[in-house]
Amino acid sequence: MSDGFAAFTKAMTEQPGNNLIAGLALTVSLLALFYTHATNRRESRVEKSSAYLDLETTSSEIFRYQAEKFLDMKPARQWDGRADTWSDKNENAAELAEQFYFQCLNLFEVASNFRKKEIVDHGVFASWVAWFYELLEEPYFRATWDQIRANYTDDVRNIFDAGCLIFESGLPEASRRSAFYEAVAHTLRRDRIGWGGVFARGWTACRDTASECWRWLTRKPKEEACEEVMGWLDKCADLSQVRALTDPIIARYSAEDSKPV
Repeated sequence: MSDGFAAFTKAMTEQPGNNLIAGLALTVSLLALFYTHATNRRESRVEKSSAYLDLETTSSEIFRYQAEKFLDMKPARQWDGRADTWSDKNENAAELAEQFYFQCLNLFEVASNFRKKEIVDHGVFASWVAWFYELLEEPYFRATWDQIRANYTDDVRNIFDAGCLIFESGLPEASRRSAFYEAVAHTLRRDRIGWGGVFARGWTACRDTASECWRWLTRKPKEEACEEVMGWLDKCADLSQVRALTDPIIARYSAEDSKPV
């Protein structure tokens, strides 16, 4: 071992030309690495700026629709939630309101995906929670949500499922709002920024890749049904995880509100 190391040291000291070439190669590699890193950071900033601009542009279009259809949607959006106050004359208003809800939810879906990929800053997404809450304040939205919730992926579905449960709980407005923000925070906690989150996402990606490779190798071509689609309705119907999250929050706020002043 020592003879080999001595030979290597002698070769390096006796061949200055090779040392120069090696040094230059190392320098070029480091410069290329630095340039790539700087380029990636610049591209990431551009991507984030573009994504944020797209979200703002789309939200402006939704607000324009809301302003233009405000009076037409009013009978549905200001409905008090009682069956005896609903009129067949509200059907047109209901249709327009549902189109408004779809536009909002589709935008929330995009924003949620951008947040998970860290394209949109978490603080920006947090500022949208007030918008989520405003929709939940409308009884007609909550009635509509039950019919359309299967159209949305886990994050958005869990957020609004939790919101509907909180509204059904009868909490007073101030506690209800705080409970909703807390429920959203816990729903999104698994995607928090940090080394733990980085390692978790890396492990999840490796595990999912290995799982997909195994499934592809052992697949049965005649029985190739997408399990995610097959089980989607059952998955959407299962509110156990959302209830497990929201029930303790509701119980705590209810206990606090019942304390004598």
